[in-house]
Order: sequence, then structure tokens, then C-alpha cells
Amino acid sequence: SFSLEKENLQNLLMGLNQELKNLFANGITSEELQKAKTSISASEFYNMETVDQLARKVGSYYFYMQDPEYHKKYLKLILNLKVTDIEKVARKYLIPDRVCISGIYQAEATGVDREPKNWLKDY
Repeated sequence: SFSLEKENLQNLLMGLNQELKNLFANGITSEELQKAKTSISASEFYNMETVDQLARKVGSYYFYMQDPEYHKKYLKLILNLKVTDIEKVARKYLIPDRVCISGIYQAEATGVDREPKNWLKDY
């Protein structure tokens, strides 16, 4: 999820394309995975600083996973991921025939709907 000005959409899609090509050509490093794990772990803890945040997290996990304590399992799953796990999922789901891009934009933002279609041709 992201928000940007329409004139930045093409640059974003080009950067995304380059990152995906790099992922498939070179994979990810253990350092990149560790950085992601650290970021997610920090986010999980910082999102429980207030009673409201904790209630939102517990409610969400109860609603989606039928388990108000799922945040503990989620973090354990994230921390146990290996580079090969990420690469396996990337090969399975990040393929051109299965890519779906959706967006919401203002009516006066003409031409924006063509950018993702053009990107998919290059991907």
C-alpha cells in the first residue's frame, strides 16, 4: 500500500520492475532478510504501545485468525523464515500471469490507468 503523485507512478513501477528482476536474478541476502525481520519485530512491538493499539491488534487477529494471541505465533513464524522460504514464495506468486495491480485515483488523473498496464507488458 502506498500513496503518491501521479507523475511519480511510472518511476515507481520502473523501480518495482528492477527490484523484481534483481530478486529473481540474485535472490535476497541473509542481511536483507534480517533487516526485514528486525523491522517487522519492531513494528509488532511499537504497535502495542497504547491500549488502543493493543486492542486493535488483538481484535484484528481474533477476527482474521480466530486467535487473539496470534501476534506471538506470527512473530515466531517471521523470525524463523529463511532466505529459501522467501525465494520459494517469490517464484510461486510473483509471476507475470498472476500479477494484479489495483489503484484508486482521482477522476482528473487522466492516463494513470494505462501505467500499470504498460508496466505489466514489461514485467
